[in-house]
Amino acid sequence: MSSDTSPTSPTSPTSPSASWWRMKNTPLFDHKNERNPVGLRWRSNTFFIVSTVGIGMFTDMFLYGLIVPVLPFMLEERVHTPQSQIQSYVSALLAVYAAASMIASPISGILADKLSSSRQLPFLLGLIMLALATVLLAVGQSIAVLAVARFLQGASSGVVWTVGLALLVETVGPENLGKAIGSIFSILSVATLFAPVLGGIIYAKTGYAGVFGLGVAFLVLDFIMRLLVIEKKVAAKYNPPTSPSYASSCSSSSSNDPEAAPPTDSTPLLPHTTPSPYD
Repeated sequence: MSSDTSPTSPTSPTSPSASWWRMKNTPLFDHKNERNPVGLRWRSNTFFIVSTVGIGMFTDMFLYGLIVPVLPFMLEERVHTPQSQIQSYVSALLAVYAAASMIASPISGILADKLSSSRQLPFLLGLIMLALATVLLAVGQSIAVLAVARFLQGASSGVVWTVGLALLVETVGPENLGKAIGSIFSILSVATLFAPVLGGIIYAKTGYAGVFGLGVAFLVLDFIMRLLVIEKKVAAKYNPPTSPSYASSCSSSSSNDPEAAPPTDSTPLLPHTTPSPYD
């Protein structure tokens, strides 16, 4: 008797590993699988994509502000820097962050456009750099380690902002871009305002463990959202659900995809679109 199972899929759709196999089978791993990933509709929803970009930028700004008030204490207590040199080293570490961001931003933009059919992979790589930077800052005992950590943190910022804004444009379109960016930047202002204050208060109450513990919590949330998100142009490559609203939302995104099928005589001049949450 023939079997419809394949070596790469679970032997039974009801087996314990079936749900994880379908969740894992996202565009990050395989764009050609015929089975829809679990939650394809909400994972490619405009609001979820914009929220993912917003959380990514919020985490970047929050961790930046969270660490800054702690840097002088790290230099004094861990590196044993003389008091007269602490301000100079703090300024140097801030400059390393800015230089790394300046270098990484154009490079990440080029690589995201040329080497990846999806923004998700470079978006995740940026978060991995930020997580590694946070670990190095948490355990660093020398100026060299702290400088490497700040460089990775700055490079991550360049990747997140460049790729995140590119993903935002592809998702909401130019007609809703101002509303989306305004919504995200209002949240970023909260991070800029409260992160340094929280960093100082938490350090005074709990020490380094509390500061970096809060940072790790935001990194975990950010990682989950970036792993789950599916771009609209990628979602359109799967067999979409029969919902007219979902089909029309995918068609509006794929209309700008250079890999989309060429128009035919029966193709309408204006694609069907659905109102965006930012309309």
